[in-house]
Amino acid sequence: MLITYLLLSYLLSIVGFTLYQYFLKPNIQPKHGKYAIYAVLAISLLVPSFLVQQPVPFEEQVAKAEQQFPFVNEPKLDTELAECYDKVSNEEGFCHCETLQASNLLYYKPNKFYDGLLKAQTPILWIFGGISLLLFLQLFIKIGFLLHLKRHSQIEIREVEGRFYRLLKTDSSMLAASFTLIHQYIVWHPSLDALSDEEQQAVLLHEISHLKNRDTWEEIGLSLLQIFWLLNPVFYILKKELGLLNEFIADNFALQRTGNPKAYAHLLLKLKEQQQVGYAAQFGGSALTQRIMALIQPKQFIKSQLVLPILSGICFLMLATGFGTAPTVNEQHVYFEEYKILNQEHTSTGKDSFCKPCLYQDLYGIEHVH
Repeated sequence: MLITYLLLSYLLSIVGFTLYQYFLKPNIQPKHGKYAIYAVLAISLLVPSFLVQQPVPFEEQVAKAEQQFPFVNEPKLDTELAECYDKVSNEEGFCHCETLQASNLLYYKPNKFYDGLLKAQTPILWIFGGISLLLFLQLFIKIGFLLHLKRHSQIEIREVEGRFYRLLKTDSSMLAASFTLIHQYIVWHPSLDALSDEEQQAVLLHEISHLKNRDTWEEIGLSLLQIFWLLNPVFYILKKELGLLNEFIADNFALQRTGNPKAYAHLLLKLKEQQQVGYAAQFGGSALTQRIMALIQPKQFIKSQLVLPILSGICFLMLATGFGTAPTVNEQHVYFEEYKILNQEHTSTGKDSFCKPCLYQDLYGIEHVH
């Protein structure tokens, strides 16, 4: 059932992010864009859990089949299956049920696609498990790096807008960054002390915005999500988009308090010349050109009141996609599981025809009452 869940969640994430990209992203503020992506994530992860169907107990399948195809009125079979039914009806020992119904007859026919999936199933599981373990280790290494940084840095208390923050003064390769691990920390390279007081304040405000928005926990959550969405191409675009939105939000937070877009843009370029944007804040880089353009040529965004209706429409389309495709995905999963059982029995016995009640009874000890 996990595969069915993942397929549905991948599909919903693709639909949701595509709708966000074309209908919301060009017209809304970064903070609203972040809420929209969170909504896409929530629907993609939660809705499939309600759409994935549990396998119907075999007794219910048989009972339903007997109601639909009573003994006196056998279903009309195609030529191939009819010949198979005539053959096995007279075959001694084929079925130990009281009466063999055509509705309970299973006919194995090789399927190259399913055969390929069966052969690749075990290697894929090993590869997926190995990569998942590496991703776990990568996350622990990143957290370990931050703990090492905290332990081996000089701590300075700095007041900003009436609140006190812990600055980790370090000679490491990063200039400024921020992270939250129990307490909040701002990584501060000693070379930043050469900036003017206004520039230092702007850098601090940018990092404080990351702390206020809990961007560290967001990155940890995305790192865990990557383990499940490893093969989802949209995940990597979505993660990059969230990182960029976080930078836009932090830039706006600092700019609202400094009030000089050109001076702030010049500060970003000055920091870029010395070193890339900090590692700890978002475990990655940022698109500096887009950030500077957003400062110099700000966009006109749609009114906040219109964001919710548009977002509701996107959520509705995602739900419609999920409910519309779930039956097909569930059906294909059932076909594959049934084919896997028949394939195993065909390989071990060489048979092509099987009595469904007897097959399940022999495999799982399920009693069937006619």
